[in-house]
Amino acid sequence: MTRPTSALTTKYYVSLERVSLGLSLTRIILGFLLIAIPRTLMKFINVKDTQTAASIITSRAAGIRDVAMGIGTIAAKSSSEKKLWLRLGALCDATDAAAAMSRDPGLRFWFRALVPYIAFTTALMELVLSLLITDSSTDEDPFT
Repeated sequence: MTRPTSALTTKYYVSLERVSLGLSLTRIILGFLLIAIPRTLMKFINVKDTQTAASIITSRAAGIRDVAMGIGTIAAKSSSEKKLWLRLGALCDATDAAAAMSRDPGLRFWFRALVPYIAFTTALMELVLSLLITDSSTDEDPFT
C-alpha cells in the first residue's frame, strides 16, 4: 500500500520562513528603488507630473514604508510579531492595489492592469502566510 504524499514528505517543500523572507526582501528592494530613483520609476509608468515635489515625496514615502515593513517582518522575534507584520503588509498591498486601479488616463494600461493584480496577489500571500505560521508561544514554557 502506498502512502499519500504531502508537502512535508516531498523534496519540494518550501518553508513558510523562506517565503516570508523572499516577500520581505522584495519589499525592501522595491522600497529602496522608490526612494533612490522615484522620477525614473514614475516615467516608466507614464506619470505626467514626475517633477512635482508632491509626487516625489509620495513615492519616497511609499518606499520608506515598504523598507520599514520589510525590515519589521524580517526582524520579528516571535511568530505573533511576524503574523502582525505580514497582516500589516497585506493591508498596505491591498490599499496600493485599490489606488492603482484608478481610471487616470495618464497611466499606462498595463500599469492599471498588472500592478493591482500583483499587489492583490501579494496581499493574499501575506494574509495566507500569517494564517499558516504556527504560534511559537504555545511551545514555550511561560514560567521559565
